[in-house]
Amino acid sequence: MVEFCALLLAAGDSKRFGVDKRFVGTPPLLEQTLQSLYGLYTQIIVVHKHDDDMSSISFDSDCVTLLPHDKREDDSLGASIAVGLNHILQSELTPSFCAIFLADMPYINYSTIIELHNQCDKRCILRPVFEKTHGHPVIFSRHFFTILSQLKACTGARNVIEQNIEHYLEVPVSDNGVIIDVDTLEAAKKLGLVAN
Repeated sequence: MVEFCALLLAAGDSKRFGVDKRFVGTPPLLEQTLQSLYGLYTQIIVVHKHDDDMSSISFDSDCVTLLPHDKREDDSLGASIAVGLNHILQSELTPSFCAIFLADMPYINYSTIIELHNQCDKRCILRPVFEKTHGHPVIFSRHFFTILSQLKACTGARNVIEQNIEHYLEVPVSDNGVIIDVDTLEAAKKLGLVAN
């Protein structure tokens, strides 16, 4: 059994960015985020829009599974999580923990993810915190996979956390990469993702 897998949520609409940020940059932002996960996970599930052209994204097919999600049925973040967890539950290599990442967050340090992994136990929900700001990844133990697979029409897994607060652990980290996302073109320029 694989101990940890990664679920990368990449079906967003980039409304604040103006263009599809997943494919912006060299290499594209989505590919940069994938690269930050290699070496940590042998199973990476990428939930993306069903009509995406993914030909510009280079990925390691030995560990990455591309999972199209038809957002016309439910365009919520919770639905993307459910698509990923349903796939994980039906896979042959069923992990003990799932770390949920966002596609526009490629700056999380390798050592930070290892630190978070080391804090996990069999019934945990774990989230990094940088200077009082909640970050990613959010890690769920297998105990919560079924309820996550049933999410729909919601912003994410917040309700699962609130309903299981006794299992929830916030881990202070010194890595601001857990909160750096690329929501706007200005942010992308500041980070050097695109030219000014």
